[in-house]
Amino acid sequence: VGSREGAGAGADADVVGTGAAASSAAAGDDGASTLSAHLISFGSYALNCHSPDADIDVLCIAPQHCTRADFFGTGPGSLHARLVADPSVAELLAVPEAYTPVLKFRMRGVSIDMLFACMPAHKVLPSPPEAILRDQHLKGLDDCTIRSLNGARVTRTLLTLVPDPDRFRTALRATKAWARARGVYSNVLGYLGGINWAILVAFICQRYPSAVPSTLLSRFFRVYHQWQWPAPILLKSIHEEHPEGMFCQVWNPKVYPRDRAHLMPIITPSYPEMNSSYNVGEPQLRSLREEIARGVELTFAIEQGKAVWSELFIGHNFFAQYQHYIQVDVSAHDAAAHRAWFGWCESRLRQLVLCLDQPPSVQAHPHAEFFEWTATRGSKERRPRSAVAATPEGGGVIGTSFYVALSFAPGVRQADLTASISDWVYRMNMWDRRQPGMDLSINHVRAKNLPAYCVGARSRKKMKGGGARVPEAKAARLKAAARSLTPPPLRERTPKDTNAGEEAATPTTKAPTPPPPPVAVAATIMAANPIAPPLSPPRNAASSQPGPVPVKATATAAEAPALSLDTTAPTSGAGVPTEPAPNEKPGSRPRSWADIAAGSAAAAAALKAQESPLKRSRIRSSSDSD
Repeated sequence: VGSREGAGAGADADVVGTGAAASSAAAGDDGASTLSAHLISFGSYALNCHSPDADIDVLCIAPQHCTRADFFGTGPGSLHARLVADPSVAELLAVPEAYTPVLKFRMRGVSIDMLFACMPAHKVLPSPPEAILRDQHLKGLDDCTIRSLNGARVTRTLLTLVPDPDRFRTALRATKAWARARGVYSNVLGYLGGINWAILVAFICQRYPSAVPSTLLSRFFRVYHQWQWPAPILLKSIHEEHPEGMFCQVWNPKVYPRDRAHLMPIITPSYPEMNSSYNVGEPQLRSLREEIARGVELTFAIEQGKAVWSELFIGHNFFAQYQHYIQVDVSAHDAAAHRAWFGWCESRLRQLVLCLDQPPSVQAHPHAEFFEWTATRGSKERRPRSAVAATPEGGGVIGTSFYVALSFAPGVRQADLTASISDWVYRMNMWDRRQPGMDLSINHVRAKNLPAYCVGARSRKKMKGGGARVPEAKAARLKAAARSLTPPPLRERTPKDTNAGEEAATPTTKAPTPPPPPVAVAATIMAANPIAPPLSPPRNAASSQPGPVPVKATATAAEAPALSLDTTAPTSGAGVPTEPAPNEKPGSRPRSWADIAAGSAAAAAALKAQESPLKRSRIRSSSDSD
């Protein structure tokens, strides 16, 4: 791994250095040959916690004569043009309009994400390269450049804030492997990315400075299981006063309403302090809480000798847990168009997840992985493709599929998601760089009708992480043992849930709860007038039953972007009944409504009894002796 990545980074440095010298010569500088840019790695690669297939995050710092146009532009002297001409570079994609502009490409088989920062106050960059990351060099920089510098600055600061960097790296590797296996590792989809997990693990290392990695991993789950979000995670105090000559906005929920709306604030330790997890939404936070609660159960069982560590890393069987899925297909006729079109849609998929989760009777569960496929034109058969596959012979499409599982509250027969999906599709169609052949479709799919590559993912997930599937009987014993030592997962309560909790506390014998009635799923969204406004019909609060779920939303370049809705009630045979998943008992789905209804006064008392010692363990500087 090291030699392969070193070769890619070395060639990258040569291209960047040549480009910087060329820009200097174009600006009329006689010392162009002595001027160059610096490349600084950051993220998991700089922390030495990367996996063999991980990409390398690189920051390109250039002196004053290099501009952002020299980096992202398409002119003959730009870095982008030089990479296009380099035969060792593939899958080049420039995203200058992103919140943090980035250049994505593969060089000699290594994936690289390169950021750019121009230092207007420096004709020659200081040496060593890391010296440019100090606070005093932030003076006079715009917000975009500061955000680009922040990743490298945070990486360097993290290693200075943990008591033992080696134990921190080991615990971080284990945490990231667990997050990938359980499907909660994806920053772009609203979960947590590498820097988020690094800050969370560093926070645990600070609280338990002499703990070994296995203890750190156990404490990781117990601390965050009881953490009262949105209380922020802080590795060091936030700057109350700006350094001299700098007036960058820092995270402050008391001043900025937007910061107050964050659900899971994980604050970066470098100035200006920012929330690295601002894109976490309610669906993602719900999944994270459920997975952390599972981690608490298993680590307790491991300490009692009733489980082994490999069981913690068993993959999440996403496609066997639910019955209803929303399938989002992003496709194009060639690889370059697909990369650009998918990059646009991917950056806004978390907004679709939030839209699907808006109705109070529906919960959305996004899948943290994508499926790439190819298909011959006119054929419905899809074949998995490699990352560098070309367009199918004889013409065809290259596509990527993304899945969101839907679960419904007990008693729900219909759910109307038409307005939410149509608004999102309309925004996707507004992309000014869209070309003919770039297509987007949204379909409702039952579990039994999932594509073959999803069915194959079920079996692969069983062994992912180094362990076999836990038998149901053994899993039940592990849960029983863990629940005797730890309270149930924390969940928000609504006024409607209060009566449910009171009824559950009454010691009465009730008949078994019958399975929920079928959920009717029927409606279509079709492309029509290309200049119609986005559709956001108001909800009918008086309606006791929501409308039907759309099963198809298509948009083509020729007919985009307007949408015509058909939200009539399903006709005979259009209803799609729900069925229990394989090996699943009725009413046993992991839903918050069922968990709330099953809560009792005894569980609340147990939670209160264990809350104080757990809170004390969070603030003790060294308490791993237990």
